[in-house]
Amino acid sequence: MTARFAKAWAGALILAGCGSAQLPHAAPDSVALMTAAATSRVYSIDCCGVLNNGDINVYNANLKRLERRIVGGAGDAYTIAFDRSGTLYALNFSQGFYYGVAVTEWDRGAKKWTRRVKGFLWALSMALDTSNNLYVADCNTCPDGDAEASKAHDAIYVYRAHQTKLWRTITAGLHSPRSIAVGPDGYLYVANLPNSSSRRRPSLAVYAPGASTPLRVLRRGIEQPALLTTDAQGNVVLVNDSGHILEYAPALTKVLRTITAQVASPTALAFDASGNLYVANSYQFPAKGTVSVYAAGSSRPRYVITDGISDPVALAVGGSGELYVANDDWGLPRSKGRITLYPPLSQTPTRSVRGGVYGLPTALTLSPVGPTEPK
Repeated sequence: MTARFAKAWAGALILAGCGSAQLPHAAPDSVALMTAAATSRVYSIDCCGVLNNGDINVYNANLKRLERRIVGGAGDAYTIAFDRSGTLYALNFSQGFYYGVAVTEWDRGAKKWTRRVKGFLWALSMALDTSNNLYVADCNTCPDGDAEASKAHDAIYVYRAHQTKLWRTITAGLHSPRSIAVGPDGYLYVANLPNSSSRRRPSLAVYAPGASTPLRVLRRGIEQPALLTTDAQGNVVLVNDSGHILEYAPALTKVLRTITAQVASPTALAFDASGNLYVANSYQFPAKGTVSVYAAGSSRPRYVITDGISDPVALAVGGSGELYVANDDWGLPRSKGRITLYPPLSQTPTRSVRGGVYGLPTALTLSPVGPTEPK
């Protein structure tokens, strides 16, 4: 997420973002950590408008039509993702009389939300494994120095696919979990923030499938971890807020590459089917943002996209390599926020649409190809 919504902290995160009810100490980055998927429709969070609270807009794949809006149950959504069955998940907060963070689910074809898991306090990140099991990182110590947070315990809660009953809880090896990801091999990765209350240094931990204690914890080179994702081979990519990117082999057995060239306050990551890594770099006054594209294994960009980019906050790549970029444009002159479509490996957009009906686009995800969705 860009600096207009969430400032990278000295021990805490401060939200100035979607909706009327706000988490005072914690907010996630734009967690559009998409790997390539066949594209049916484009889903975008419509954030921060006067008449909405983080609703979800649904566009057709070529962005020529806004097909519908998900309003009921999507209030104050800040992260969205699909599992392999086509179920949509939204990490959101302030639902009705309930204050806190919840995960709301819509089964494929459902006109209204299907399930909701709630009770989280500072959940910043969620992840799905290949069996559609849900992982939610509750960063209760993220408001560092807060009296309540000093007594809190961080946890990752795991739910079986499409179930609301808690399956298992992970607490070992956690301290202010900022971001989580699950690789195709089932390994769970957790990026932990530094925490002055417990005097814990930032770290990256990996858990074997089904394990509740970490297999390995790395601290060297980990500074202020923000974004975290895996590619189709199970390699792990971590973004430090300081501006450099680290890629590790599966299970964190070795560092594969360090990327610093053409990296500036990254806000989102994505992979395509060929292993190209896309990095969204935020608006740095007076320069606009960019999207840097790196070939698999390379530490220097294959090319840098500037055309159609203003302040990118989310990325998604379709199965054919088409790239979608959401620009929030917050604070820029005549800002409306836009979603822009690029053909495979192209630096020139073919279409750009206003990304928000009432607000600004702050997250993207692509629905897998499947049955027609409700209008």
